[in-house]
Amino acid sequence: MASIRDVTSVTARTLDFLAGLCLNLSMSRIIEKTLNALPTILNQGLETVNYGAHLKTLCHSVLNIDSKYDEEQYIKNEIKYLKEKLNQPDVTSNCLRESLLCCLFCHILSYDVSFSFIHAIKLIQGSIVDKTIGYVLVRCFLNENHELVVLLINSIQKDIKSSNVLEVRLGLIAACSLINTEMIPAVLPLVVDRLNHPKVFIRKKALACLYRFLVISPNSVQHIEDKFRHALTDKDLGVVWSALYLFYHLIQKNAEPYKDLVDSLIHIQGQVINRQIVSEYDYKHIPAPWLQILILKILALLGQGDHETSRKIYPVLAETLQKCETNQEISFAIVDECIITIATVAAQTELLEDATKLVGKFLKSTSKNLQYLGLCSLTKLTILQKSCAAAHQMSIIGCLEDTDNTIKLKTFDLLGVMTNSNNVKVICTRMLSFLTDNTDQSVQETIATKMVDLMIEFSPQMEWFIEVIISTLEILNTRLGNKFVNQIQHKIKRDVSQRADGKETVINLFLAVLQTECKPLPDPVVKVASWVLGEYYKNTTGSSSTHRSADQLTQLLVRHYCQPIGDMTRFYILSAVIKLLPSCHDHEALLTEFNNYHAMCRIENITASLIQKFKELQLLISNKELIKKTSSDITRDTMDFTMSFLDEFVCEALENGAKPYLPGYLRKSQPPVLEETKSLFAGLKMEAYRSDYSALSSSPPASGQAGQTSHAGQDGLWVSRSPVGSSGSGASTAPSNIRDTAVLNPTSVKKVWSKEGYKKSESAKTLTEENLTATSSHDNKTSSCRPSSSEDDKRQDLAKALFEGLS
Repeated sequence: MASIRDVTSVTARTLDFLAGLCLNLSMSRIIEKTLNALPTILNQGLETVNYGAHLKTLCHSVLNIDSKYDEEQYIKNEIKYLKEKLNQPDVTSNCLRESLLCCLFCHILSYDVSFSFIHAIKLIQGSIVDKTIGYVLVRCFLNENHELVVLLINSIQKDIKSSNVLEVRLGLIAACSLINTEMIPAVLPLVVDRLNHPKVFIRKKALACLYRFLVISPNSVQHIEDKFRHALTDKDLGVVWSALYLFYHLIQKNAEPYKDLVDSLIHIQGQVINRQIVSEYDYKHIPAPWLQILILKILALLGQGDHETSRKIYPVLAETLQKCETNQEISFAIVDECIITIATVAAQTELLEDATKLVGKFLKSTSKNLQYLGLCSLTKLTILQKSCAAAHQMSIIGCLEDTDNTIKLKTFDLLGVMTNSNNVKVICTRMLSFLTDNTDQSVQETIATKMVDLMIEFSPQMEWFIEVIISTLEILNTRLGNKFVNQIQHKIKRDVSQRADGKETVINLFLAVLQTECKPLPDPVVKVASWVLGEYYKNTTGSSSTHRSADQLTQLLVRHYCQPIGDMTRFYILSAVIKLLPSCHDHEALLTEFNNYHAMCRIENITASLIQKFKELQLLISNKELIKKTSSDITRDTMDFTMSFLDEFVCEALENGAKPYLPGYLRKSQPPVLEETKSLFAGLKMEAYRSDYSALSSSPPASGQAGQTSHAGQDGLWVSRSPVGSSGSGASTAPSNIRDTAVLNPTSVKKVWSKEGYKKSESAKTLTEENLTATSSHDNKTSSCRPSSSEDDKRQDLAKALFEGLS
């Protein structure tokens, strides 16, 4: 019942505040006498509210209830009592207010008190005390789209036009919360007229109301922009501040019509930072810090991509940076906003240097929040000028070694911005080390995406790229790894086209990976390796550098086909095998290998695309002429993208009454299909395809196959499976009574625990230790740094490697 107690406690404090508000409203007599307004109210007086014991009893009773059921029963009885009480014709004003506040308490506890809404609206018609409580209740009960809001229009209009400043204030507050788009024309002229009110807080409330109208219906207030501009010249800073929010919203949509405001904004900012405003806006001895931040945001929008406007902004930015040299946290916020403005406008070199110096205060702070803010600011500056990061080398190294993962992630963002071909190896090595030690999937996805992008853009050597990318894919799970398959393929294709021996090199690299027998390879690695062998082996036939025949390659692919992998990965393998068929000699043995595996595994719910691909393999093996046709090189120049070979078929179909092809944008405007035409599709089955196991095997599985187990496939399907040798033939048999038994198969689980304790991945560990202190020269050759006995020397060496090429 902790939640009920908390809600009850908050509600009790709210009700006490309302009671105190009503008591304090008796002080409004002085205000009324001063303004000489509403003498009738002065003659009647504002009575002191004396609440009975019922409201307190309700709060304490609900607080002491121990079960939800007892609470519901108690509240239902209370609501029934309140409903009868409110329907009495002679209910007093005090009793009405107390009953409605009890209804508010029940409403906060999520009970239906809709019967009291109309009584809250009626309460607004009473005295200033009733009006105040009534507006508070209505704002809690209703929203702008409620059907009863229409009954409030007359009251809101009357209060906004009133000569009593308290009523005007209540009417403007209600208009901000309850007026919807359709009701804006009814109150807009009255709100605009209140912009000239002598009281400052009324002008501020009027601007706040217009801001609300601007957000929900921009077109309704676009004709009064001159009123907004006039508010910028108001003698009170609070009114100017309120008007700036209106312009900030407008400039976010379109900054071009408001370029002439730059001089006014610079003048206001100059008055603020030179303390030409009242001290009541100071916060920790900083003059109006939030106003400064708002002005800087607007200046950034106005100066973006505009050199002439940016030149006007430079002096005020420099002066603002000079005035914010204190160590208060709010001054750091102003400096950060200045840096964002500098990074947004066409900044000059002097401003970049000043901002870079101030960023050092953030990075050297003991506060993690300020360090994070400094890294964000430095990242923005580094995008403009790479050398900005070089001024804080040791601070960045310290953030890179921080125990806080949030600081590390933001540091990696900074390193990604300053990456070039000279330091990409060191940066990616640090990312790989962090990836190895972190198990959070969202963090892994963020770092892996950034790492792959950097390697694709800046990697100096194809061998290094493939080595690191394989280590990365081994760390990631299958879902994350599959996201990068297409990017890796494009990168390999680009590198191969730029090297004479690129095809032989990439084949040898992935052959070495496929020959690994210590553990199953991740699906993304198998996909890329299969694509490489199928794409480039036919162009390296006869080369002595591959050291493998096509038959050996297909046997290697079949072995991985029999591993616990997903259907899409098997699809990649089948595609590679089909491309290797023209170079193979023993086609029948190859087909037998696949049939034996399918007969053993009894794969169910297999995808239709994999069934189709296997049928293509069967058809090619049965027809030697088709294999010869696939061996011919087909380039983009020989492809017929107009599909002219279908011209004869199309002409014949058109002569027989077929309709011509219509583009998609024309088909959308076609009339719906008539009932007569639906009979044409009466014989078609719309259900999902059932699993066609017979398509995967030329012979039915023999009963009594030995050693058969059940395996949870990569796609989450349980399939029966038998041990497969290195050749993948699977000749053993097992009894048929255990064919469908589901047994856990842990062969695909990475073994990371031993008797000595936890052991890391050997490939990632070797790569990390090898390249941790590596430095990159401009000719894309690396050399290892000599290990130093001092920790400072190691940090200096790492900084030298990270920031190489930034000066």
